[in-house]
Amino acid sequence: MKTRCFISRILFCFLLSILVSCSAEDGADGPAGPQGPQGEQGPTGEQGPPGNDGQDGQDGADGQDGADGNATVISSGWLEINPWDNDLPDFKFHRFPDLILTPFQIENDLILVY
Repeated sequence: MKTRCFISRILFCFLLSILVSCSAEDGADGPAGPQGPQGEQGPTGEQGPPGNDGQDGQDGADGQDGADGNATVISSGWLEINPWDNDLPDFKFHRFPDLILTPFQIENDLILVY
Protein backbone atom coordinates (compact mmCIF):
# COMPACT_ATOMS: atom_id res chain seq x y z
CA MET A 1 0.00 0.00 0.00
CA LYS A 2 2.79 2.39 0.93
CA THR A 3 4.71 1.65 -2.24
CA ARG A 4 1.62 2.22 -4.37
CA CYS A 5 1.02 5.59 -2.69
CA PHE A 6 4.70 6.47 -3.10
CA ILE A 7 4.70 5.59 -6.83
CA SER A 8 1.49 7.53 -7.45
CA ARG A 9 3.01 10.61 -5.72
CA ILE A 10 6.13 10.37 -7.86
CA LEU A 11 4.06 10.09 -11.05
CA PHE A 12 1.90 13.03 -9.95
CA CYS A 13 4.99 15.17 -9.26
CA PHE A 14 6.52 14.15 -12.58
CA LEU A 15 3.39 15.08 -14.56
CA LEU A 16 3.00 18.31 -12.62
CA SER A 17 6.62 19.30 -13.33
CA ILE A 18 6.11 18.66 -17.07
CA LEU A 19 2.96 20.78 -17.16
CA VAL A 20 4.57 23.65 -15.22
CA SER A 21 7.84 23.60 -17.16
CA CYS A 22 6.17 24.02 -20.59
CA SER A 23 5.42 27.57 -21.69
CA ALA A 24 3.76 29.07 -24.74
CA GLU A 25 6.68 31.47 -25.22
CA ASP A 26 9.24 28.66 -25.35
CA GLY A 27 10.37 27.89 -28.85
CA ALA A 28 9.20 31.15 -30.46
CA ASP A 29 11.47 32.10 -33.38
CA GLY A 30 13.45 35.29 -33.04
CA PRO A 31 14.16 37.78 -35.81
CA ALA A 32 16.37 36.68 -38.70
CA GLY A 33 20.07 37.39 -38.33
CA PRO A 34 22.18 39.48 -40.71
CA GLN A 35 23.07 38.15 -44.17
CA GLY A 36 26.49 36.53 -44.35
CA PRO A 37 29.17 37.45 -46.92
CA GLN A 38 29.06 35.99 -50.46
CA GLY A 39 31.21 32.89 -50.87
CA GLU A 40 33.93 32.49 -53.50
CA GLN A 41 33.08 31.36 -57.04
CA GLY A 42 33.81 27.66 -57.57
CA PRO A 43 36.11 26.36 -60.33
CA THR A 44 34.79 25.98 -63.89
CA GLY A 45 33.75 22.44 -64.80
CA GLU A 46 35.37 20.33 -67.51
CA GLN A 47 34.34 20.57 -71.17
CA GLY A 48 31.92 17.84 -72.25
CA PRO A 49 32.80 15.16 -74.83
CA PRO A 50 33.09 16.33 -78.46
CA GLY A 51 30.15 15.89 -80.82
CA ASN A 52 27.46 17.22 -78.50
CA ASP A 53 27.35 20.57 -80.28
CA GLY A 54 26.88 19.20 -83.81
CA GLN A 55 24.88 20.83 -86.57
CA ASP A 56 21.24 19.97 -87.22
CA GLY A 57 20.54 17.60 -90.10
CA GLN A 58 18.52 18.46 -93.20
CA ASP A 59 14.74 18.25 -93.11
CA GLY A 60 13.16 15.28 -94.89
CA ALA A 61 10.90 15.54 -97.92
CA ASP A 62 7.26 16.42 -97.36
CA GLY A 63 4.91 13.45 -97.40
CA GLN A 64 1.72 13.09 -99.37
CA ASP A 65 -1.39 14.58 -97.77
CA GLY A 66 -3.92 12.09 -96.43
CA ALA A 67 -7.64 12.04 -97.02
CA ASP A 68 -9.75 14.51 -95.07
CA GLY A 69 -11.53 13.02 -92.06
CA ASN A 70 -15.25 13.49 -91.62
CA ALA A 71 -17.44 12.99 -88.61
CA THR A 72 -20.57 10.95 -88.95
CA VAL A 73 -23.28 13.53 -88.48
CA ILE A 74 -26.87 12.43 -88.27
CA SER A 75 -29.51 15.13 -88.29
CA SER A 76 -33.14 14.53 -87.58
CA GLY A 77 -36.20 16.67 -87.83
CA TRP A 78 -37.71 18.69 -85.04
CA LEU A 79 -39.10 16.84 -82.08
CA GLU A 80 -42.11 18.27 -80.38
CA ILE A 81 -42.01 17.52 -76.68
CA ASN A 82 -45.40 17.68 -75.13
CA PRO A 83 -45.56 17.12 -72.18
CA TRP A 84 -42.17 17.29 -70.46
CA ASP A 85 -41.26 14.49 -68.04
CA ASN A 86 -40.05 17.13 -65.60
CA ASP A 87 -41.37 20.66 -66.06
CA LEU A 88 -39.53 22.76 -63.47
CA PRO A 89 -38.80 26.43 -64.26
CA ASP A 90 -35.02 25.93 -64.46
CA PHE A 91 -34.79 22.26 -65.49
CA LYS A 92 -36.68 20.34 -68.15
CA PHE A 93 -36.30 16.63 -68.86
CA HIS A 94 -37.73 14.29 -71.49
CA ARG A 95 -37.02 10.62 -72.22
CA PHE A 96 -36.78 9.25 -75.74
CA PRO A 97 -38.08 5.67 -75.48
CA ASP A 98 -37.51 4.89 -79.19
CA LEU A 99 -33.77 5.71 -79.04
CA ILE A 100 -31.86 2.44 -79.39
CA LEU A 101 -28.08 2.63 -79.00
CA THR A 102 -25.47 -0.13 -79.04
CA PRO A 103 -23.01 -0.38 -76.12
CA PHE A 104 -20.25 0.75 -78.54
CA GLN A 105 -22.22 3.91 -79.38
CA ILE A 106 -22.91 4.65 -75.71
CA GLU A 107 -19.19 4.40 -74.88
CA ASN A 108 -17.71 6.13 -77.95
CA ASP A 109 -20.24 8.48 -79.57
CA LEU A 110 -21.15 12.04 -78.66
CA ILE A 111 -24.85 12.75 -78.85
CA LEU A 112 -25.94 16.37 -78.71
CA VAL A 113 -29.54 17.44 -78.47
CA TYR A 114 -30.56 21.06 -78.40
